[in-house]
Amino acid sequence: MAKKKKKSKNKDEEDGPKPLPKPPPGFTEDEWVLYNNPDLTELVQHLRGPCPQSTLAKFVISPVKAAEWLWDKILSRPKQRAETIAMMVSIGVIPQAIAALRTFPKDKKAVITGLVCSISSDLEAQDAIIASETVAPHPPTNSIELLLKVLRNTESTAVETSITTTIANITFGDRHRQRIINEMGKNGGYQTFMNVYATSVSATARAYAVEAMLFLLGPIKESFAHVPRVRRALIECEAVEAALLRLERGGRECSSSSANKDADRLMRASATLLSELMADDSAKQQALALGAVGLLAKTLAEGAHKMLGAAVWNDDRGLQASLLTKAAVAKAVFALALPKAFTDDEIDEISDLAHYARPAPPPG
Repeated sequence: MAKKKKKSKNKDEEDGPKPLPKPPPGFTEDEWVLYNNPDLTELVQHLRGPCPQSTLAKFVISPVKAAEWLWDKILSRPKQRAETIAMMVSIGVIPQAIAALRTFPKDKKAVITGLVCSISSDLEAQDAIIASETVAPHPPTNSIELLLKVLRNTESTAVETSITTTIANITFGDRHRQRIINEMGKNGGYQTFMNVYATSVSATARAYAVEAMLFLLGPIKESFAHVPRVRRALIECEAVEAALLRLERGGRECSSSSANKDADRLMRASATLLSELMADDSAKQQALALGAVGLLAKTLAEGAHKMLGAAVWNDDRGLQASLLTKAAVAKAVFALALPKAFTDDEIDEISDLAHYARPAPPPG
């Protein structure tokens, strides 16, 4: 007698939804289910804390924990990073996160600023940050003003790094550059960024601070009409002295370290900032009075030379970066010596010299 064939089950029916593994330490079963829910809407709602408008929450977790989980989802899944950020932005994570800046305790602000920073490279996220939407039950929030206020009052290097990186990401393109310039002028932003650049113990925060200031000196829709105003604001915040100090310290760090890429990056950005400021005659006089010629010559002859010879001889990317730093310092020397500032074509021509510069011989 022929055997009856068993009906083949659909593979999805056979497998079904896979059960979650046992919750790791620190998670309850309900929290573990929420953390693994691919729909992040409920998790985003927890950023605001208990709220009458929150209809999806079946139990309550703290806003800090919600921010930590959302941040972790971005950092722990690099291949899905863009998709995860897009989902978060689409369900309103930015307005919720900005509003949470008001309510997070001081020792937890690094979590929420870290979340905002991790999303800020996305263009739609930048639009949302600038939009400063109102989130019930909080009052209207000016996002940039609030970020600058937090930066001004923090002692956390993590917060400094997150906020300077966020502003640098937004100002990298010119879509919102004018808005940032306006907010920096109204809310003491230039001085706040200069303080981070000059005094922060975090090399990363210092680097992003000076790079953000350089981006503000870039064009807006191919116009440089705003540049003299931004340059004057930076000079009034003692940017010339800060840039020279960073070059002096950066030269020592590069020549004494075997691979200090942060110092190299800071030297390059500081030299570029100094070159930009030299278009103002008062800044040039100030730099000369502070001994800029000798400092730049020494930095070019010793710091960059030793860095090329000892630090990055076997690292092509590091070698290229160091050559660009050497060119940036040389450009600052010329900008200081010339009776007028460089034109854009002259700047491009000098920058091209980096590709032909000969490195120092290897040690030994």
